[in-house]
Amino acid sequence: SPNAFAGTGYKVFLFSPILSIAKNQAGLSCVIAHEMGHVLAQHSGQKVSDILFFQKWGMASIPFTNAISQEREHQADEIGIYLTALAGYDPSECAQFWHRASAATGDIRPIVNMFISTHPTNKTRFDEMKK
Repeated sequence: SPNAFAGTGYKVFLFSPILSIAKNQAGLSCVIAHEMGHVLAQHSGQKVSDILFFQKWGMASIPFTNAISQEREHQADEIGIYLTALAGYDPSECAQFWHRASAATGDIRPIVNMFISTHPTNKTRFDEMKK
């Protein structure tokens, strides 16, 4: 399935189906820059801390932890837009990437998304990036 993620040591991994959604170099730049945003914001370390904290205090409510993860996705999106522009690509392509992702993979209702996903909906991301 189309996906990408940031690994340890500044590594970014892309699954090839994401290339058809990226469509062009600017779109691919948005994907890579988003993942770099996670690295720069040190989200993986924060996630480990969250897990330990929530387990210790018994606060591992799914909507609560998903809301934190979704906020980190928004932060990585924002960093990614800036990195895309710094790389010389049109940052408006990032919003278009999420529009194409929504068309290619569909989207779920936002209220359902809160309970089952650590990521915002594609439409939510598109709307935020257009702003």
